[in-house]
Amino acid sequence: MRLKDLTLREKVYKTLIMNKNHMKVDGTLKEYFEKYPIGGVFYSKGAVAGLVEQQEGESVVKRGFVEGCREAANYPLIVCADGATIGDTGLPACNTEALGAADSEELAYRYGKALGMQMNANDVDWIFGPCIDMPLSRTKAGVNFNMSDDPEFTVKIFKQVVRGIQDQNVAATIKHFPGCGTDYINCHLSPAGKNDMSFDEWEKTYGYTYRKLFEAGVMSVMTTHIALPAYSTKADFGDFPISTYSKDLTIKLLKEELGFGGVVVTDAMTMAGCAAGDQVEQAVAAFACGADFILWPPIEAGERIIEELESGRIPMERLDDAMERIERFMNRLGIEGKERKHPEPDADFVDLVMKETIEKGIVLVRNKQGNVPLTAQKKRILVDLVSPQVTKSVTDKKLECARYFVELLQTQGFDVEFRWNYSSFFQPNLETEVSGYDAIVVLLDIPMAANLFRDGFNGVWTVHLMPMSKKIILNFGSPFFIDDYYPREDTFVQMNAGLDKTAVEAAVDAILGKREMTGTLQVKVKI
Repeated sequence: MRLKDLTLREKVYKTLIMNKNHMKVDGTLKEYFEKYPIGGVFYSKGAVAGLVEQQEGESVVKRGFVEGCREAANYPLIVCADGATIGDTGLPACNTEALGAADSEELAYRYGKALGMQMNANDVDWIFGPCIDMPLSRTKAGVNFNMSDDPEFTVKIFKQVVRGIQDQNVAATIKHFPGCGTDYINCHLSPAGKNDMSFDEWEKTYGYTYRKLFEAGVMSVMTTHIALPAYSTKADFGDFPISTYSKDLTIKLLKEELGFGGVVVTDAMTMAGCAAGDQVEQAVAAFACGADFILWPPIEAGERIIEELESGRIPMERLDDAMERIERFMNRLGIEGKERKHPEPDADFVDLVMKETIEKGIVLVRNKQGNVPLTAQKKRILVDLVSPQVTKSVTDKKLECARYFVELLQTQGFDVEFRWNYSSFFQPNLETEVSGYDAIVVLLDIPMAANLFRDGFNGVWTVHLMPMSKKIILNFGSPFFIDDYYPREDTFVQMNAGLDKTAVEAAVDAILGKREMTGTLQVKVKI
């Protein structure tokens, strides 16, 4: 399609991507798209409730909502997502830490292919991944969601992930430009976050990864709510020079100097990381500063952008640039009409890839006491889940997975007792309490940092007092816990996966010696 033939209003609304949970107006989907000719819809988990033509239900119905949007829109619509499963029982994408630990370009390609298949199964054109941030600071809040601190290794693996995704005719997105991972501020929560490297250091690390993945043909980049003060300290809107509000970062550095020719999408404009008091004006500023797509703006932002373009305060060339990039993007995906043919997904292939990635990503960090594999002679086992109590749904899921771990050991003939956040603060008492057990398996499921939760304090203290001769730690959290909270532990397994049933099955096989732990750590720690 030729976007230059659209009206000014249609072009502007083409840059808006709405979350289905914000599409709340009276009337039908057809009436919504007549009034707001938006360019994209974000597909997310959960039933579609309280919206235009309300629909409740599981993934089949959710896909029906997407199809309904495509049919109602007057122009071809782009559908994007962070991720999705195939059906209601398909496995979700596993952590890329496991993919890094597996260290296989062939597996990385299949992992990307599996992500693409998950999108195709849900009628999604564009995935907001992979995240290529590097954990160069241990204090970074999201450090346990990053694969490697080595830029060359990062490129090697993610180049294959991107190729796998895009070979399924799904657009991949690398994020979060200009690169999270050097400071302690969570950019989802504050606009004070920054990449605090010198520009020379940035060029050798984050700059290198972006350049190489541009060369590999990645179709999209997500900017985020952090600054790069070594390059620019100028804020074009508000008080913070984050890339969302920086022409220097988004236009000059990303598009011109690095030569990125694909589409640039903002991180969610609902986040506190871009908070400036007026969400409409925030969205206008993000567009003016170089974003081609604006993610989750207030729908009223469209009219304000039109006003700024008509007044000349935003040059019309900015809109022309966005339209050229969006048109190339849509043409490459083959989005020409209301229906787009997706390659046929293979649910069994996806599940096998995710299982294999988790299994090959397990790292046996230390085994000084020879506590693994568990032998049949160690009949009586204590399993301790160290995990904070948060929301009921999350807590219930963690407890369900831990009890599944217990059940799997019981089916192998072990006598297992389960505790949740076992607390005992005096070593003589604890030694007496655990004297009847032959082995103690600690399931560490602490997010980000142990000191964020009271349960984390208790868990760390008690775990330290447990006898080394019996203790096996399975860490489902940050690999930096190896140094930061458990530097003396003799038996430590880094799972590189979230605590779910698939990871639990892999963990049981690993500690029973049914599967060799072949993964390697991809971050610098003291082993």
